[in-house]
Amino acid sequence: MAVPHRTTLIFCILTILIVGILGIAVSRNIPANVTGFLKPEVNIGRRYVGEHISADFEFVNYTDQEVQLVDTACCGVSSQWIPDSKVSSGGRTTLRMLYTGPPTRKLDQTVHVYAGSREFVLRMVGEVLAGIQAHPSRPVFEIGAEQVSGKLEVFKLFSDDGIPFRVVNVETGSSQVAAQSLDSAVESTQHAISVNVFPATARITEGKLTVETSHPRAHAITIPITIRTLQDILVEPEQFLIGARTREGRVRVWSRTGKAFHLSVTSIPDPEHMKLECTTEDSTAYFLVLGVSQAAPGFAGQICASAESETLAIPIIVLKKKSD
Repeated sequence: MAVPHRTTLIFCILTILIVGILGIAVSRNIPANVTGFLKPEVNIGRRYVGEHISADFEFVNYTDQEVQLVDTACCGVSSQWIPDSKVSSGGRTTLRMLYTGPPTRKLDQTVHVYAGSREFVLRMVGEVLAGIQAHPSRPVFEIGAEQVSGKLEVFKLFSDDGIPFRVVNVETGSSQVAAQSLDSAVESTQHAISVNVFPATARITEGKLTVETSHPRAHAITIPITIRTLQDILVEPEQFLIGARTREGRVRVWSRTGKAFHLSVTSIPDPEHMKLECTTEDSTAYFLVLGVSQAAPGFAGQICASAESETLAIPIIVLKKKSD
């Protein structure tokens, strides 16, 4: 009859040990009467740009005094106290951490919170995807002003979460840009977009493409584009640098496309003390030499000239002597 008693005793001892271990584990996860944040780290899982991305951290004040909390949210993260950053004795409040940064597969944002001399570090982890991204993210089109048919380029859209999609529609919002999907009927994780950019009246034009897709979490994506209309007539260097001793500076005015043009000087800021010589070989390039008889260092002025339909303004800078 001694065996059953021994078995019962061993069973009771094991039960007490298991309950004690579980009790310790529970007490570590649920602080009892400890002033602070109940859960300092929150994993938000997978989220998408455009969604409301946030994590809540609850603070409990078990002291007998009011606690004033101060946070240092920055760099892609903002904070909001619900209801307030002042917590009365026995009260609770919540810090809501909002993520406003770019897509990232390894989100790890921290906010430091201070309560007097105590410091708490709160972490929000997870991944934030764009759903669909463009490569390059901001296409730049350089196009000559003399071009008529425009410049054709192709860039890619791809799904960063591996979900296949179709391109439903592409809007350019500009008569200078024509764009279309090369395989809109196909469902794939990446698509090619053909863009034809025509010459612009301005030197630099900012535009955008709006692409609608069948992606379940990113129905449309806006892609900014830059159109640079290249000048045909270039000046190198871009300014006259007048030496302190030589009192002379020179530039070259030439056609990027190699066509002949006529250059004429329309104004000189101080013709009494400045002399400009212009030479050319084949009317596709001109050499301008500016001599200055006297001028104060740092003189501000410019030579104005015209080349066909383009107007040129070439700055003049008079350098100081080395001993100055």
